[in-house]
Amino acid sequence: MNRRHFLKGAGSAGMLAALSQLSLNSAFADSASDYKALVIVFLYGGNDSNNMIIPYDASAYATYAGVRGALAIPQAQLTPLANPAAINANTMNGVQQFGLHPALAALAPLWDAGQLAIQFNAGPLAKPTTQAQLKTAGYKLPANLYSHIDQQQQWQTTGIAPQGVESSGWGGRVADAVNAGAGTVPPVITLAGNSIFTLGKNTRPLAVPTAGGSFGLSYANTSLQGAVAALAGQTGNTRLRNIDGQIKQSALANSALVNPIVNNATSTVRPLFAGQTSSIALQLMTVAMLIEQRAKLGLSRQVYFVSQGGYDTHGDQLNVQNTLYGQLGNALATFNNAIGSLGLGSNVTTATMSDFARTLKPNSTAGSDHAWGGHHLIMGGAVKGKQYYGRFPQHVLGGPDDTTKEGRWIPTTSVDQYVATLATWFGVTPTQLSSVVPNLASFTNAGWPASVGFMG
Repeated sequence: MNRRHFLKGAGSAGMLAALSQLSLNSAFADSASDYKALVIVFLYGGNDSNNMIIPYDASAYATYAGVRGALAIPQAQLTPLANPAAINANTMNGVQQFGLHPALAALAPLWDAGQLAIQFNAGPLAKPTTQAQLKTAGYKLPANLYSHIDQQQQWQTTGIAPQGVESSGWGGRVADAVNAGAGTVPPVITLAGNSIFTLGKNTRPLAVPTAGGSFGLSYANTSLQGAVAALAGQTGNTRLRNIDGQIKQSALANSALVNPIVNNATSTVRPLFAGQTSSIALQLMTVAMLIEQRAKLGLSRQVYFVSQGGYDTHGDQLNVQNTLYGQLGNALATFNNAIGSLGLGSNVTTATMSDFARTLKPNSTAGSDHAWGGHHLIMGGAVKGKQYYGRFPQHVLGGPDDTTKEGRWIPTTSVDQYVATLATWFGVTPTQLSSVVPNLASFTNAGWPASVGFMG
């Protein structure tokens, strides 16, 4: 078995946990005041965020609709967002007011409560980039722009590292930096299968199923399970056999701990998700249930990774997005309420990522094509909400923000800055940021701030 196949198999059995226990040796005391969790929601396929956040005032909406054509959401259907107390004209870039896609209406109360912020036009960059620099021969850009797998990896690893391709993700490196390991389970938990985002230099994730799913090693009967557990506790004279035993022991221990949590019929947060059956709702429900029982997990810092697929909308975009956004908006709003009911509103922050945005100009099949910079949601009580960050792109084909003439926005906020803002809130110190975000200096040295500012 090669390493990739081994990790894939281990993750499906919940055995990745053991690898982290071999190298992490310190823990935080669990307390409500000290506890923090970062929840990343990856929207796979390339979310067309041009229809997630839409200009609402008459003039800017007319410009949007004139380019969007058949993909334009009728203005009367939008959910208008109340303007921030102080409007940053540069950030809003000529737009007087914005609205949410109607299927995301459940998020509007969070905005009004100051628990939702919107990041404009973020994406992978090697360094600050303008339209003129794009045309400069040899100018350094992210590898394979508009490629799903490459841009997913760059979002999950923080783009271009000075030393080359990253073999770890920023979720794992954040856990490394704050020394979040050595709890009962690993500090990084994925509900969306294995991903480079979850791999640190020392940290390995625990892959668990959504609530109601089975987790761990399965055996025909309890007697056999006991025998295998006893065998796993024995050590041989080879390192491989010892590690195999440790992995099995950890898998059994984690399944015994986590299964009762994700299948807890008396959970106080589970009923809040009643009627929601989408994958993203079940994943976030499971995260809420795990956070509810955080004391049993023995960690005061946790990173969760969840995902929603289906955003590669080359066709039938209006119908597909309406369904996906309806699931996403309701699940996020319910999750925020669930965390609030636990008294942890300011202790848990949720943020979205996606491969890339999509062209503002529609294609010929009622969809849109791969693009670059896009808009994102950041949610939680510690968020400096009811505010926009970054800079909204001009909706002009071939304009200063467009890489082509189809509405592919050059990011004005880098993934590195986006991640550094979240990591700093999580507890990563300024001196540790270079290990979490290796390319951040390419922006700070050019005068871009390390923090975008959306976290308190």
